[in-house]
Amino acid sequence: MTSGGMMKRINLTTTALNYRLKNLWIPCPFNSIFILFLSFSLFLFDPIIEVLHSSSPATGEETLTINSDMQFNYAMELFASGDFTSSVVELSRFIHFFPDNIRVKEARLQKGFALYKLKRFPEALNEFKALATEFYSPRTISLDEKLSSTASDEGMTSGTPDNIIIPGNSGDPIQIEALFMTSATFLAIKRDVSAEVMLHNLLLLYSAEEKADIIKIKDHALYSLAWIYFGRAEQQHASMDEKKGFLLKGLRYLDKISISNRARYQVSEIVKDIQETIEKMKINGKKPILSGILSIIPGGGFSYCNRYHDALAAMMVNAALIFASVRAFEDENAALGGILGVIEFGFYGGNIYGGISSAHKHNQQLVELSMNELHKKFRHRSFINLHLK
Repeated sequence: MTSGGMMKRINLTTTALNYRLKNLWIPCPFNSIFILFLSFSLFLFDPIIEVLHSSSPATGEETLTINSDMQFNYAMELFASGDFTSSVVELSRFIHFFPDNIRVKEARLQKGFALYKLKRFPEALNEFKALATEFYSPRTISLDEKLSSTASDEGMTSGTPDNIIIPGNSGDPIQIEALFMTSATFLAIKRDVSAEVMLHNLLLLYSAEEKADIIKIKDHALYSLAWIYFGRAEQQHASMDEKKGFLLKGLRYLDKISISNRARYQVSEIVKDIQETIEKMKINGKKPILSGILSIIPGGGFSYCNRYHDALAAMMVNAALIFASVRAFEDENAALGGILGVIEFGFYGGNIYGGISSAHKHNQQLVELSMNELHKKFRHRSFINLHLK
């Protein structure tokens, strides 16, 4: 209602009230106050009444009905456009309102993808796990059972993996994808042992089958395992020998990929680059123990690791402190000489520690540089990109 119409209603109300109250016994001042109170009340509540009236559905008004196809397609369009947050909402709505639809499994898988893209890894993991277990008759394979199987010679790393769900109805593409994504999500939250166990269980599940589609699944698991070990070679706490061991183990997994799928995974190119990386590590790698021994001469370890500026600084600082401490003792200032000697002892120990850590850092940078070149060349950081490209 417009302000003009509202004022007209108030004027009419005021006139009517004045007419009716002329013959009442209420004194004049109270009469005016009462009229103002009623007018103000009408002014205050009239917009609310009008809103309530306008919000009520009119008879014959058309309503929009969303069917399952519209809802699913809309959610998929949101995912394709990169709006993963809205895609999660719309896929959840599809699953809730159309629980018996044949595409519910696909919707749950796509929801897991969207959660993974949003880096909401715990939610994504729950979605993939639920998809792998809710529609099938699963069984579980623990780590102990895995180690007692034919895969026990693969040399599992230390850790406490979960018991991994393995399907009773094998071969369903959506379920297999969910199982691979469960492994990938484990890897994303730094639980690489659980990711590895999942893939080993898949290999164990299909160990006796040689169908073409099953061979593809096994090869993909082998390829994924190789990248898990390549990633472990980049761990900072691993020694040079451990890094080489991880790379070699990854190569062994690649070597098991069937001939028919080697071109798809670019096995020969990856093997060549990894072998070149191992050769670089042998030639250019630094030995931390040797670096520590050379650090007996201040700056020797830094120089061995090609850090010549640090070597010069370490030599000058240690030489200056040793000279100052000796001169203090020669001048019979034992207190000052002792203090300078203690300071020098700290710098000397730091020089040795720095030489050893420099060797580790040099090796780490060498591996990271080679692996980064490998990732850029093959355009994927790990096997997860095969699912989400």
